[in-house]
Amino acid sequence: MWTPQAVINDPEYLYQNFGDKMTFAFMLPIDPGADEQTVRAQIRDFVDKFGAKGRCMPFIMAGPPQDAWARDELYNYSLNYYNKLYNR
Repeated sequence: MWTPQAVINDPEYLYQNFGDKMTFAFMLPIDPGADEQTVRAQIRDFVDKFGAKGRCMPFIMAGPPQDAWARDELYNYSLNYYNKLYNR
């Protein structure tokens, strides 16, 4: 698994061109002042953007309570996402 530096490497380019060959953990910074709805939307956007090929996970960078909201949404949303993707 590779966690590329976002300021040097373009996550979208890497995932598009190498996502079927490598596993990535992209940094996902969450604003400490973000409300629950914003945090959950940010997680859903990440899964929608990087979920189709799999082999990618967010490196969630957040404190409480945003971290708990983010991990809860990641678990539940990605579970539903992959169940639909793989017809389970």
